Amino acid sequence: MSEPTPLYTAQVAAPAKTILAAIEDVAEDWGASWEPSGAAADAGGDLHLPVIAGLRRGFQEGRVTVEDGSDGEERSVRFQVERQSYRLWTPAIALLLVAAWGGLMSVIWPFWPHLLPYVPIGLVLAFSAWFLIVPRLRNEGADDFLGMVGAYAEGEREELEADGGPPPDDPDLAGDRPGDLPGRWNGEVR
Repeated sequence: MSEPTPLYTAQVAAPAKTILAAIEDVAEDWGASWEPSGAAADAGGDLHLPVIAGLRRGFQEGRVTVEDGSDGEERSVRFQVERQSYRLWTPAIALLLVAAWGGLMSVIWPFWPHLLPYVPIGLVLAFSAWFLIVPRLRNEGADDFLGMVGAYAEGEREELEADGGPPPDDPDLAGDRPGDLPGRWNGEVR
């Protein structure tokens, strides 16, 4: 049985054209690929969104639609994910394995006393790797993207940029965003 595809929604109090312009701006800032759909410019478009989920990196592709809300003032922005793929952040996993080795060395030395001189090295390895990885773990996905679209469309762009704005270009993600080299996203897992 196939997995259900996620549906993300956000309520935005702005005209549809403003929302679509905000999607285009946020997609450019985020490193996403946005293609508005054909004839009806108010209908929505296709979005290819790079996402980060802790130790996993990947993308979500799907259709974005802007629909009128029940009260007429707020509109519903929907992102229906049609395809998604994640892969592990390999350098972080390697560093965490080194940390696990160092931590294990510092725990098993009572059973093998000849390891005692290496315990300080093991502790330094364990803590160093831990402090290198943990501060860099974050989650940035479709919910965050739609939240930024809502804020941009409702005129809060200046406040967002003052608070740090869109996710910065992360050198650890080189090649993970559309158009980056080496390689490009083509829907395949590398």
